[in-house]
Formats: sequence, structure tokens, C-alpha cells
Amino acid sequence: LIYWRLYRATLGDAYWKRLRTLHHSPAVWEEHVRILEQLVDHCEHRNISLSIIIWPHLLRVRESQALMARIATLFADREVPVLDLTTILADRKSADLTVNPLDGHPGVALHREVANLWMSEIGILLPDGQH
Repeated sequence: LIYWRLYRATLGDAYWKRLRTLHHSPAVWEEHVRILEQLVDHCEHRNISLSIIIWPHLLRVRESQALMARIATLFADREVPVLDLTTILADRKSADLTVNPLDGHPGVALHREVANLWMSEIGILLPDGQH
């Protein structure tokens, strides 16, 4: 188990480094913007409401702020409502956000919290116990 955790930690670092490298690549960013612009255009042309939830890297929330800010700005410039979780989650421990130390996906409690935040942002309020 100890070897597996050390190996996973190394993979996580490599994955994060790769994400940062790709995000700072002008060619990759240009393609990313093109795809996101297509999404916005598609929704606009079909009168589909679009709102965006930006999830930071949950194991590196503060480190991912600058990367997420670029994406938030892209949507804000197109007047698409954005719920950027980066600032909301910045001071929290990763262990409180993720499924477990070996799975960096959002845990159940965080999913519930974000669903409630998003629903209040778009004007949907559920009665207690209906989350």
C-alpha cells in the first residue's frame, strides 16, 4: 500500500505538470478557446440557456486559480453566467473535497454543496431534504 501511494503521488504530480504545460501552450489554449466558443455559439443560436461551473483541480485548488481564471474570463466576456468554485474552495483541505486520498474526484458532500450553490445561482430552490 505504501508503494502504491508513493507511485500515485508521482502520477499526480506528473498529471498536474502536464495540465499546466498544456494550459500555457498557445496552440492548445487556442484550440480550447475555439471549442468553448463553439459551445457558446451553439447555445446562443438555439436559445439554450448556458451556465458554467468551473471546478479547480481539487488537490491543488490555489495552484489552479490562474488557470481557472482564464476560463472564467472567457465565459464572462461572452456574458455566460459562471460559478467559479476556485475561490469558494481555496481555503479548504483537499481531504474534505475529494472522494478519498486515491481519488481526486469531488466527494458526495461537495457535490451536494455545489448543486445547491448552482441551483440558487440559476434561481431553483429545493425544499429541505430534496437535494
